[in-house]
Formats: sequence, C-alpha cells, structure tokens
Amino acid sequence: MDMRSQIYRSPYLDTKFKIRWDHERLYIGAFIQEKNLWATMTEHDSKLWQENGFEVLMDVDGSMYNYKQAQINVLGTMMDQLRFKSYHDGPGPYSDIDWHPDARKEVFVEGTVNKPGDEDRFWTVEMSFSFKSLAAESTRNQIEPSENEVWFMQFGRSEQSLTVNRQGYYEKRPNTTAKWWSWQPCGTVNLHLVDRWGLVQFKTDSNDKAFVFQKWHIYKALFDLFNALKSYQALNGKYVTTVDELDVPPYLLSRTCVDIPEVKLIRTGNSTGFVGTVRSMYLSHKPAHISDDRYIWFE
Repeated sequence: MDMRSQIYRSPYLDTKFKIRWDHERLYIGAFIQEKNLWATMTEHDSKLWQENGFEVLMDVDGSMYNYKQAQINVLGTMMDQLRFKSYHDGPGPYSDIDWHPDARKEVFVEGTVNKPGDEDRFWTVEMSFSFKSLAAESTRNQIEPSENEVWFMQFGRSEQSLTVNRQGYYEKRPNTTAKWWSWQPCGTVNLHLVDRWGLVQFKTDSNDKAFVFQKWHIYKALFDLFNALKSYQALNGKYVTTVDELDVPPYLLSRTCVDIPEVKLIRTGNSTGFVGTVRSMYLSHKPAHISDDRYIWFE
C-alpha cells in the first residue's frame, strides 16, 4: 500500500515477498512488478533510495534501537546499514555503526535493464542474512530466533517517475517525487518509524498459522504513551508527568490490560526528556520502559 496510509491510491504495480528461515540464516524473496527496469548505481552502499529499489528493515530485539536496513536495486547493488536509532528520533548519532552483513543475493529480470522501448515485466530478488550478522549490536541472548519469537520488520519499495531523454536513456522526470509503497503504513513517507512496522513471528511448523504475541499490549501501551507525550510537547513546548493531562486512549487509564502508566522527566544538558513506564496486568508486573528517543527495554 501507499506508505502514508490506505486512504491514498493503491500501488499500480504489484509487490510480493516471502520469508523463510533455518537455524543459521533468514531468507527473503521478492517479486517486483516493473514496466521500466532502470538503475544506475553500482557501488555498494550507494544512495539507492534515489532510484527504484526494494528494501527490508529489521529490529531483532524489540528495542527500536540498532535496527538493520538492506536495500537492493535491479542491478544487484546493495546498501546495508545498522542504525543506532532512527534519524526521526534525534538529536544524536544515527548510522554510527559500521555494518556489512554476510549477505547473499541474486537478482533475476524479466525484460532488459536500462533499455527503453521494449517490454519489461518484473524483477525478482533473493537475499539471505545470517542470524549472527543480524544479531550484531543487539541485546539478544541467543543468535537464532526461538520458536514463536516476534520481530518488528518492514518492507518497502521506491518507484520513480521516468522519462526518456534525447539520448534515448531513462532519467527521472523533472519536478516529480517518488512513489513510496510499504508492507505496513507509516503515516508519512518515512520507513524509519520502527513502532509502525509489522510483526513477523518465527515458526518451525509451516501449518501453524496462529499468531500470538503476549507482549503486544505492553508495546502498544508504550507506543500510545510515547505518541501522547510527543504530541503534548509539540503543542506546549514541554513534557508532563501527569498522564491524565495527555490525550491517551481510554484503556491506558482504565487498568484493563496495563496499569496506569508512569512518566519521569529526565534532564540531560540543556534539554529535558522522559522515561515512560507501563506494567502488564496479565503477565509479570515487572516494568517496561520507553524513552523520548523511542528506546524500549524490559526489566
């Protein structure tokens, strides 16, 4: 769908993907319908978001920190990075950790790349990453996922508007912006809002279609508290510790699934941040926290 939300026009090109795993690696396969196969960047870690490409983002420990991003174009050029935190959650370092996974990749095209005038249909990509490389800089206790473990993940695609220049080559159409499509809507053109990604559960039985994530109500409460605090700060120029002053969903004050959240203000240098805390009414009553830069941790 359109990265912003489902109320916008549906993508006019199809994109499908599948995920598989074994004890060592994560495998991703994607089908990308495309009428004009085009790419120019061939150097690793090029700015592929400026062209047409497919990408995957993965938070492997549920902290919203140190998440991994891999993007690829139809030439097989890859950009990979480990972001300490989203650039949306500044100030501070974002891509300050050098990360080059042991990725295996292959691209197949149905058509011809960079040749206007013929019929292009699609391209496919296969990528795999070792769980060892995906666990880098994370808080994971074990390398490979356990049965029913859940990761936050997102898949996206950029689609430029192209024209053919006088020399007979594709180029981006002047005064146009790219279309951005994603698996889960982000509310804006920004794939790096980790709390708006989808959830992927690891199972060894392919016939087991049930999805159960016992911690989801905790994450949802942390996200809702975080967004309410950010909205209040945007309107009033400060954070508050009193939850009933915030525009929060009613369940956060009703003690139906979590206890009433707590907010503590944190002074760092010349700025004031916060730590929000929730406790489950169903699972262990140990606290879970979210900070003003979206970092999540459990005690």
